Amino acid sequence: MVENVASNLHYDLIYVRVKNQVGLPGARNIGLLHCNYKKVGFIDDDCFPIRNDFLERAYKWLNSKKENIIGVGGPIYVRSNEPRFVRSKMKGFKSLFNIKQFLRLLLEIIETQNYKLQKLTFVNRIQGGNCFFNAEILELCGGFDQRFDGNHYREDTDVSMSIKKYGMLVSDPRMPVNHIWVKYAGCRRKVDEYYSNILSNTIFLIMKHKRIPIEVILDTFFDIIGLFKVFFTGFDNDGYKIKRVNFLKSIFKGLSIGFKKKNFPRKKFTPLVIDEKINYPNTSNSN
Repeated sequence: MVENVASNLHYDLIYVRVKNQVGLPGARNIGLLHCNYKKVGFIDDDCFPIRNDFLERAYKWLNSKKENIIGVGGPIYVRSNEPRFVRSKMKGFKSLFNIKQFLRLLLEIIETQNYKLQKLTFVNRIQGGNCFFNAEILELCGGFDQRFDGNHYREDTDVSMSIKKYGMLVSDPRMPVNHIWVKYAGCRRKVDEYYSNILSNTIFLIMKHKRIPIEVILDTFFDIIGLFKVFFTGFDNDGYKIKRVNFLKSIFKGLSIGFKKKNFPRKKFTPLVIDEKINYPNTSNSN
């Protein structure tokens, strides 16, 4: 499949396959190690750009002379073939606990308006599903921390907070991507492990950094509301029934692991076990 795709590209492609599952941060570190360019970018495997000038805009901001811009990102719009929230299963009294969904919807509306206004803003963090960085500074920060495991929640916030001390991060509303959200794939985990990961990675983030941006504090607040909603309604965010006993076990497991993670040794930023590496040089006459 990669070979067929490479023959139609107008640029060189390096395909690296790892022997074992290394998680999202590990995979991105491998890509960074094998990259020959000064600017690097990441989008999730289920995201695709909306505009044709997506890469050009990212390159423009990272080469800007006006500000010391070392990172740039854009909005991520969730698109799915099935409703993400099955409201028909959450009727009556249970629907009163959809506060988190309402707040997230409100934020998405505000973000959409920002996209229409095409307003560039300086930010404290960039979402991992749509981010570009100065490669040298990203390496200086040690890349992505692989201790943010499981569903790899908060690993992008951690990178943003680590890299921001070297320059500015910007969000360009004219660099949106569509996120074709699916329930199970890639590095996602089952629902019980999912809530455990949210707590353990959030606690680890707070313990790792002394100063936490206000938007991260608000996100954490929304997460707590969401956890209470799941427990009291008995349904997860997708409308599926959960077992409260397993849910509570997941919560306590996440709390325990989160406080211990700071003592976990950070995996060295070195090449991991590579099963295969193939170079596909550009055979096209186009630039």
